Amino acid sequence: MKKSERCSLIATAEFTLSHPLIVTRVNVCSTDGKHRKDGAIALWDTGSEHCGVSKALAQELGLLQVGTRLTRYGDKQVIEEPTYLVNIEIPQTGFKRSLLVVGFGDDSQDFIIGMPLIRTGIFHIEPKPDGGFRFVFMKRE
Repeated sequence: MKKSERCSLIATAEFTLSHPLIVTRVNVCSTDGKHRKDGAIALWDTGSEHCGVSKALAQELGLLQVGTRLTRYGDKQVIEEPTYLVNIEIPQTGFKRSLLVVGFGDDSQDFIIGMPLIRTGIFHIEPKPDGGFRFVFMKRE
């Protein structure tokens, strides 16, 4: 980031080695605005080629499948998964995006924030003295 570059803070979190997941609460809604879930648990995943929505949340929101996409999982499995269009926002930040997302079957998180969204901003992780980390996501203005 250049010194003269202006940025707005979008999300920040601290995590420890005993809880290494970086999660944020987001609002997810259908593109027609009729169905919405506030406070959905979103995992920041720098290893994900796609953003994703759990199939359970896709069903809860009544999302319509718009296509499919081959998805490679961490265990090297490649599965053709449904795709959906959604709107997400990070509360109290003004950050909103419309995204094409992939449905995934693991319901431990509602949403995956993958590289298509992460690369739109600045993602920074810094170590803390206690062995944990602090993460910050900013958007360029």
